[in-house]
Amino acid sequence: MKKSTKFFLLIGIIMVVFGGIGAALRFPAAEKKYHQAVQHSYQYAAETLTLDLNNHAIYHITQDDSLDGRIKVHTNYSPVNGRPQIEQTADTLQIKYKRKQEEKIQLFHFGSLSPQITITLPQNVKNLSLKSSTSPDQVMLSDLNKEVTVDSSFNSLSIHDCDFSALTVKKAAGYLSLINTKAAVCTVDEKLTDLELSDAAVAEGTFKKEIKNLRLAESSGKLAFAALGDSTSSIRDFQGELAIEAADLDLEMNGTFEGSGKIQTKKAEASLYLEPQQNLRVEPSSKYGNVIRSADESAFNDENAKSTLAIQTDYGDITFNN
Repeated sequence: MKKSTKFFLLIGIIMVVFGGIGAALRFPAAEKKYHQAVQHSYQYAAETLTLDLNNHAIYHITQDDSLDGRIKVHTNYSPVNGRPQIEQTADTLQIKYKRKQEEKIQLFHFGSLSPQITITLPQNVKNLSLKSSTSPDQVMLSDLNKEVTVDSSFNSLSIHDCDFSALTVKKAAGYLSLINTKAAVCTVDEKLTDLELSDAAVAEGTFKKEIKNLRLAESSGKLAFAALGDSTSSIRDFQGELAIEAADLDLEMNGTFEGSGKIQTKKAEASLYLEPQQNLRVEPSSKYGNVIRSADESAFNDENAKSTLAIQTDYGDITFNN
């Protein structure tokens, strides 16, 4: 190897070593520049609380029964974009946040620059209202056993491991999910882009406006949908009472169905892949379309069945398989 080649190779190795050392020394400072954390506690003994949420943040709202009349707020934020401010009034906790600059692509990725705010509520709060003058990007609710009213639009509202006496969504919104959650009453007054119920038990659920995409899996209750959209909706392993109305429905059903169901639509493309089961009668009908039966009809033709599922459409095909 030539001396000049050895020289440049040595210089390259030295630069790599010093570059690594420099990065190791500078990374904590850079991390601190983009992420800091702060925690506050607020005395709150009332049963009713309103959370006023700013849109440029990610919220997680949960409950800790060991908190005695105190609300705990933990905030991870980027000093580059500014620190959220929290104000408490008689019955409201308001999150104020004005971003200093729009998020930009960074040379090094240190995670989201949007503030991540965890609000932990005490057991004494029985009625919770969420509101905002804008649409929060992402809101997560977990481990709550309260009456909750959502009086704000949102891009994403994820709910898991909750037990609601009542859940009310008053404004049009994006994605709503109920995972491993119970609700005595669930009312959605306006449109949703996506709705997912998985391992959910809703004693009485009323969905008054259009839902473009529905995913219903391993859930139970009495559910009434006034209008499903023309995107694909799926239902798997349902138990209870189900009522669906739609102008144009693309539906796939799988697994088991126990209870009573009535699906009415003007136009439909429906595919049923139900497991053969006792005590289920399926009644598919299409006025100007086709009912394609590749299933063993005797498995779903019990006149004395305790469970019934009727699917009626004017136009379109219903494919019945097992």
